[in-house]
Amino acid sequence: VSPDDPGVVYVLAGREDDSGFRGLYRSTNSGLQFNLRSNSPNLFGYQENGADNGGQSWYDMALAADPGDAQVVYVGGINVWKSTNGG
Repeated sequence: VSPDDPGVVYVLAGREDDSGFRGLYRSTNSGLQFNLRSNSPNLFGYQENGADNGGQSWYDMALAADPGDAQVVYVGGINVWKSTNGG
């Protein structure tokens, strides 16, 4: 939930088959509906550029919305990623 706009909710999903990145979803209506914002690159992979398959979504996932801007979101796993456009 974004501290800047409590109506904005982010959800991360990992893949069951290889523990890679399935998607980052965002809701702008307090979680009533979610839209896929990104499903690539592989945010849970081992390579810094996200070009690999698989990862550690079963082990470690982190998600944080910037407290001053609901459009800024951070995703962490093995690497840390930042989006400035809501995903």
